Amino acid sequence: MEEKTTDKTPEKPKKSKWLLWTCGSCGCLVIIIMVALFSLRSFTGFNIGKFFDNSQNNGSNLDEEDKEMTKSELIDYFVGETTVYPGFDKSIKVMKWEKPVVTISVADTPPEGGIKAIDDFINKFNNNSTKTKLQRIESDGDIKIYFQVSTDGAAGRSGPSSGADYIIDHANIKLSEEAAMFDQSLSSVLSHEIFHALGFTGHYQGSACRLMSPTVCGSRLTINEERLIQMLYSTDMPDGINESEIRSFLQNWSPNN
Repeated sequence: MEEKTTDKTPEKPKKSKWLLWTCGSCGCLVIIIMVALFSLRSFTGFNIGKFFDNSQNNGSNLDEEDKEMTKSELIDYFVGETTVYPGFDKSIKVMKWEKPVVTISVADTPPEGGIKAIDDFINKFNNNSTKTKLQRIESDGDIKIYFQVSTDGAAGRSGPSSGADYIIDHANIKLSEEAAMFDQSLSSVLSHEIFHALGFTGHYQGSACRLMSPTVCGSRLTINEERLIQMLYSTDMPDGINESEIRSFLQNWSPNN
């Protein structure tokens, strides 16, 4: 709004008060929005900056999470994902599904975009797994996803269950309501938690932004996570092997093209 300065009449201070009130209100609104965004990020790990295009990347949409890992880095990533279970103070052994088809169902009312996000993940998984396929069904799936239950302040929670044979037999996934506020956040949290349910129980500890980082960071399943799927579900990797056995088994493994 352009302020007129052609006349200095007694009415001018009255207009200035209105302008001052308007500016003050706008300032309060900006503060409220910033606090809301900060609170959202603190709760879900959601990074609002990822919605904006980085024009300083020479026209490329690739960011650090998209950089393909070397074989050695992939093995380290795999070991961290399959031999660590948050909250336990000792290493675990590889556990995975051994069924030819693992079913996924939604146990309550999904948010807008929820079903599409699940189907997108299923398609990507099935393109990289030869031993096990995922299939969404209407109810009572092997993996049940809940969108309307408490997550105790986390963006999402997932708990695969297995017996002494290290074969996963069922899993439950819970997503917070805040995770569904933005399509990208929903896809990130959902993909992250389904990955846990498939046996990738750990978190990525490197500095790059990846799907399995501890906070909501990676916005999609990238080539690196596709390789992890191939390593666990397109090989004859035995159940219940430890870190040294994993590394020995993967020495002759090579990624699919």
